[in-house]
Amino acid sequence: MFPRNLRMTRRHFFGGKGSKKVLFGRFSSLPFFPIDGESRFAVVTPKTASVKSVVRNTLRRKGYEILRAAAPSLPHGFAYIFKLGPKTEGISREMMERDIFLLLKKMKEGVSLGQ
Repeated sequence: MFPRNLRMTRRHFFGGKGSKKVLFGRFSSLPFFPIDGESRFAVVTPKTASVKSVVRNTLRRKGYEILRAAAPSLPHGFAYIFKLGPKTEGISREMMERDIFLLLKKMKEGVSLGQ
């Protein structure tokens, strides 16, 4: 889990709707938008990912673990929301990591190009 100061707050979730961009991967999507201050992170696992809350929480923890490793190399001043797609219950950590890193790579390329 991320420290509290790096997690998204309700204000961040609902405050950045205007300039939000979304990238799509095989198993997840990445809405991101600029914010003031440090970057913030969230992993969202909807009920369509799995009916069982234990599985959803495990998927969310895996996502946070992957993000924790990638956070230092990400552009600062953005809010990152990783939304897992439907039926991701049986996804392995390696597949999830590959999908998240692909989305982050696309995001970095878009930010460096000024899109």
